[in-house]
Amino acid sequence: MKQLFIIAFLLTFLNASKVPQLDLMISQMILTGFSGKVDGDKWIEQIKNDIEFSRISGVVVLERNIENQTQLKTLITSLKKSNKSSLPLFMAMNDTNNLALNETLANASLRYEKLANTLKDAGINLLFAPSFDLDGENEEIVLAYGSVFIDALHKAKIFSVAKHFPGVPNLWRFEAMKPYYSLIKHDKIDMIMPSQSVFEALDKDLVALHSQKIIRDILRIRMGYNGVIISDDMLSKTLQERHTLAQNITKAINSGVDILFFSSYFYNNSNIPKVVREIIYKAIQEGDLSEEQIARAYNRIKKLKEGL
Repeated sequence: MKQLFIIAFLLTFLNASKVPQLDLMISQMILTGFSGKVDGDKWIEQIKNDIEFSRISGVVVLERNIENQTQLKTLITSLKKSNKSSLPLFMAMNDTNNLALNETLANASLRYEKLANTLKDAGINLLFAPSFDLDGENEEIVLAYGSVFIDALHKAKIFSVAKHFPGVPNLWRFEAMKPYYSLIKHDKIDMIMPSQSVFEALDKDLVALHSQKIIRDILRIRMGYNGVIISDDMLSKTLQERHTLAQNITKAINSGVDILFFSSYFYNNSNIPKVVREIIYKAIQEGDLSEEQIARAYNRIKKLKEGL
């Protein structure tokens, strides 16, 4: 009997040891901006410390971090060297350009490939693009250009983020979701970024980012999307005018968001990795979130990162 008890204990211990700690799983949900441009800068050293101790999933390089291609490449190389985790870092960048629909598809394709190769050379592996925000354009045309853009990114080993699901609110129609549906069907989408606007035809009360009707019921269930969902900036004025940061984070995770993007590293005299972990731990303790939700998000992120 004693031997059976010892064996059962060891099996339980071994199985538990294979499950990542909650803190690590939460950290993989955090993608943050940062300050500084070169090694030695105070805040570059701080973000490298966060990377070394696996407090974040990756960083988003913004204009304030860039001087030129050489400097950017050196910076990203240095940040990657700080990573001690078995999971690679997301080295992300936002793209605010349109799909160049005024050009021929062939010319646009060349533009996309040039951009992808430039990003690859710098060390970027995640781009917040393409945008499928239809502004009166034909969804078939937007799908064609967006698909070619994603192909160019994938050729350069860069993940894409299709945004901003489910479209543009004042011009929204069901056909606006066609590019997403088609790309999901053909397994070409790496991540999807929900809108921070309200779509009254789908959910008159909540922004898409917070809407279970839009993210869970439509995107996950009806459209069959099982991949990573990433937020737009959680520090945006739009969200801050609606709720507290804790409420925005909890609502986003409850709707099905996996990665939380923050444009700034600083928040209320503290830092984002620390603040977000504290918010999520408190939400779990109070029953507003569950460890199972965090584990599902972590597993989706882990599966995607394994493709880097």
